[in-house]
Amino acid sequence: MSTITLRTSGWEVDTLAFSPNGKYFASDGSKRWSDSQKILIWDLTSHQLISMIDTESHGDITALVFASDNKTLASGNKYGAVHLWDITGQTKK
Repeated sequence: MSTITLRTSGWEVDTLAFSPNGKYFASDGSKRWSDSQKILIWDLTSHQLISMIDTESHGDITALVFASDNKTLASGNKYGAVHLWDITGQTKK
């Protein structure tokens, strides 16, 4: 197994998820000293950040999981709300 380091300066990681096909990786976190909260979507083939989903109005994320289509990501927050996103950052439902 090889090691990959994905860095985005200043982000604290809280929650992680891998897509079922292993191509994508999602991490939820916040910028240090800021209220900015985002879900970061990484392409593990190219090791590039492909999307940043703004989640500020959706509460603190406590869970992330990809759907079997590898393009839909569900986020859950501490208040019991679930939001569905496509990995380009658009709210689905």
